[in-house]
Amino acid sequence: MELTNAGRSRWYIPKSNFLKKNLTDRIKLVRDLTGSNISNSNALLLNSIYLLDNYNYSFEIQKNNKDLYHSIKYTSNRIIKEIYYSSDSQVSEISMPFIFIEFHDTSEYFSEMFLKYLNSYYSQYNLSIDIRDSFGFLNISCQYFIDKINDHATFKIACGHLKGFKYFIMQQAILETDSFESIEDFLSFQSKEL
Repeated sequence: MELTNAGRSRWYIPKSNFLKKNLTDRIKLVRDLTGSNISNSNALLLNSIYLLDNYNYSFEIQKNNKDLYHSIKYTSNRIIKEIYYSSDSQVSEISMPFIFIEFHDTSEYFSEMFLKYLNSYYSQYNLSIDIRDSFGFLNISCQYFIDKINDHATFKIACGHLKGFKYFIMQQAILETDSFESIEDFLSFQSKEL
């Protein structure tokens, strides 16, 4: 929602959408049980004596983003056009806890296919990728957004506090995009996986 606040993109879930109903039911259930809108595991994390200094917590998140960026930043192939991270780029003067990936195909469809690629990659390890709009949680997450000015989709990764298995799977999945000869090759591979 960070980009929504800047007026650069719109995010919405139609009222009749199954996802919206499940989200609101889940939020209400957690709020009714705990008295707050955060899950028990996140509440325990926030109340941990090891994380009383928020600077250290946010520093770890920034460090994980920077480490991932430095391990993938030279990935430029037929799928990925460029990878951006604000502290190492002239694109932004603001330090944000996100890594942005620009694909050669900037359509929403292609970004959906990339999410499916990541999901299939994670499922090999009986895991799933967290797809959400946020940062600062334990695990890495990703999403894409559509810029309403030029209608281009941009992929966003937010590393969490932990540099765990999901972090390294993301790193490997991005590096392995080098194995695709073309966008068509990537898309045909994805259709076989589905």
